[in-house]
Parts: sequence; C-alpha cells; structure tokens
Amino acid sequence: MKKIQKYLIIIFTVLFGVWSIRGTVSPLQADNARRGAGFSADMFPTIVSASAGEPGFSFQGWAAFNHIKVRAIGGHMYLPPGLTGSGGFGNQELTVAAVIADYMFGDHFDGFWIGAGAEYWGNTISHEDTGEEFRWNNYVLTLGGGHIWRIYGNLYINPWAAVHYITNPREFDAAGDRFSQRKIQGSFSMKIGYFFDL
Repeated sequence: MKKIQKYLIIIFTVLFGVWSIRGTVSPLQADNARRGAGFSADMFPTIVSASAGEPGFSFQGWAAFNHIKVRAIGGHMYLPPGLTGSGGFGNQELTVAAVIADYMFGDHFDGFWIGAGAEYWGNTISHEDTGEEFRWNNYVLTLGGGHIWRIYGNLYINPWAAVHYITNPREFDAAGDRFSQRKIQGSFSMKIGYFFDL
C-alpha cells in the first residue's frame, strides 16, 4: 500500500507540474470557467473480444472543470490466445474498473491531454489442456495521453495510448506451462464520445 501511495503522489505531482509549466490561471478558478460532463465508448475491448468470439465493452463517464477532467471507467473483455502472452493458456477474461484524472490542453474539452490514475483488474485464465482455472486481482497505476478531436458539435473521437504498471504481477504453472504477467504493459485504442456543456 505504501508503494502505491508513493507512485500516486509522483503521478499527481507531474500533473500539477504541467499546470505550472503552462503558466495558466489555476484550473480550479471560477472566472470564465467551463464545466462539462460526457461519456464515451472504447473500441478496443469490443474488437478484441469479437476476435475471441465473445462480447466485450468499455464505457466511461466523466466530469470536467476548465482543463481538469475526472473519469470513471468500467469494462470487460476476452483475450484471444495470441494475446495472453503464454503458451498453453487461454480463455482469459479481464474486468476493469478505473479512476483517472486528466489535464486537457485545449479550451473546450479537446486537444492533447495527459492523465494518470489507478485501476483494478479482475482476471480469469485457464489452461487449454487441463482446464484448470486461475483467478486473481491486479492493482495497477496508469499514465497515458491522447488527442480529442470534436468532429461534429460536441461529438468527438479520442485516439489514446497508455502505460500500465502492475503492482502485483502473478505467475501460474500448469502441465509444464507457465503464465507470467509482465509488470509493465502498454495499450492503445480509439474512443468515441459526446459531452454536454453545463
């Protein structure tokens, strides 16, 4: 827990440093403030799960004040055998819950952004020959960024990429095969969403 707290302090120190470097007015000041709330869907879990013959999804809701956005994310996906990274294992399911804080460089909840936060991953995987199933939880720190383009009114697309640091990677052995999680993982995708000016 102390290690997680240390990394969270570092991440949010970086975010506040960005505000200082930009030399902007404090993002929490009320003068000429913009407020918004929105939602989006991520394409990656749907496409990857479909390739495994299963349904998948990732949705998020968010609220923003000036350049600061806070997102709550939930998702569920299935990974095809080629993406598990370990021979002999398959049928991997991943359930994700996350809270992420972003700094948006644009003036209307758009443009480039960087963000950081914490995630919970609930995992299930099984050995393809023995059928033995393994379940475990990961606690993950995330740092990412992307670019939001408003394509029609407040409808937007958002390509993004992120690095995930797993604080408690796991290993499992079955029938001479080993499943081993990488401590640092990357991801990228495209979101489509809509927001309301409040």
